[in-house]
Amino acid sequence: MIRRLFRLVLLAGAAAGVVAALRALTSTKDPLPTPAAPSTEPWPPLPSEPAPAPVPPTPTPTPTPAPVPTVVPEPDGVPVGGASSAEPTSAGDCPDGFPIKANLKSKIFHSPGQLNYDRTMPDRCYTDAAAAEADGLRAAKR
Repeated sequence: MIRRLFRLVLLAGAAAGVVAALRALTSTKDPLPTPAAPSTEPWPPLPSEPAPAPVPPTPTPTPTPAPVPTVVPEPDGVPVGGASSAEPTSAGDCPDGFPIKANLKSKIFHSPGQLNYDRTMPDRCYTDAAAAEADGLRAAKR
């Protein structure tokens, strides 16, 4: 009984497939749409004169900063004119009167008595902490 039912379903499916194939072959409908006919309207006319090129804005002159006076150090490393900073000596120590050691790369300065003061190799030396802060440096945290 089950075999007969299975054969009947299989035969009905095959018959439906044959009918669908025949309909597809005899169909008059085009499966691919045909392209639209080209337009018979002419292209719009080109302008007789080209558009003027845009004028670039005139740059505003930037003010030039005033020259900063340079302090020339004496041979012992102490600057002339009583400036608040000095270059370290050739031995890497700060000259007398300039106890604050500054590292310009890290922008940190060390005061005497701080943890790393003795091992700091200064790039510049200052008379006091206010002079170092005025140059944009900050105090060491330890």
